[in-house]
Amino acid sequence: MSTGICRKCEFLEDELHMAANVPRGTAQWRDLQRTRLKHTKASIRTLQAHFDALQARLDALDSERCQLEETLDSFVYPIESIPVEIVSQIFLNCLPANGRVRPFIFSAPVSLAQISRHWREIAVSIPHLWRSIDLELGNLISCGEDVGDGSPYAHVCGLLKTWFRRTNGHPLSITLRCHADFDLMPPNILS
Repeated sequence: MSTGICRKCEFLEDELHMAANVPRGTAQWRDLQRTRLKHTKASIRTLQAHFDALQARLDALDSERCQLEETLDSFVYPIESIPVEIVSQIFLNCLPANGRVRPFIFSAPVSLAQISRHWREIAVSIPHLWRSIDLELGNLISCGEDVGDGSPYAHVCGLLKTWFRRTNGHPLSITLRCHADFDLMPPNILS
């Protein structure tokens, strides 16, 4: 007897061809149905066993990843052992000499706050890092994302609020620049 899989119905070939020639309702037909059921259940058990083995492997890998992340988080980098006062002075020296701080992700102070959790805490705690901001409105508005109110200025307003908060009550110097043909300046941008 052939035990290959039929490509049309995916049952064993001998069952398929025998079932086609056996009248429904007979004892032989019921035996064939039981055999099909037994094979189907066995296939399901086999697949479930494979699935369970894969799930166990995924769980083990996830646990290993979590342990490695904990190890990485607990690692003290030599640069993080530098006293906060010295790091603060280094951060202040990273600001542009002209005093015009642009809020770009690749320039200080924004870039400094993205290095590590420790550096972010230091950067956010130094009000003098955030004492000035130089905004070119046309560029910021064109690349700003909609944060809910649909206004093209929502991004700029959110940025200014963050900057105000980080100055911690210290004076803030704001430079707003735009091209000569830029006439979309809202009257309440600083409110």
